[in-house]
Amino acid sequence: MHQKRVQNPERNVVTNIGSQLFKHLLNKQKSRQVIQELLKREEKGLERDFYRSIQALRIKFGSYYNRDKLRQLWFGCENEKLPQKLFALRRVVSYRFFTTELVSSLLTSKRLSSSLRATHLRVRRELLALIRNLEPNDF
Repeated sequence: MHQKRVQNPERNVVTNIGSQLFKHLLNKQKSRQVIQELLKREEKGLERDFYRSIQALRIKFGSYYNRDKLRQLWFGCENEKLPQKLFALRRVVSYRFFTTELVSSLLTSKRLSSSLRATHLRVRRELLALIRNLEPNDF
């Protein structure tokens, strides 16, 4: 008899959070204010580079996100030649998303069961710890 395959719900949670994060990062109405607060006038080219690099990563990653892809978003990979300030900007904007919009989105969602909501919040805390612990001196 065929056994039903049990799917790891956390796998979908990281993809769900990653998808929401990329939508937020690419939405200029939501992310521009934070970016402009952090950048000086002479660094406006960095804002353009920010959106272009996020769009390129979204195309490269496809629609599936995992911790390694999010780590690459925030810290890059060995052969990536982007300014460190751009990675710092990505981390700060992501951190703000995790601490504001994502929380309210998760808590008010009618589609999430209480156990899945708890899993989303736990994964959110783990991703926040990843951002905080590796680079505490951004901006």
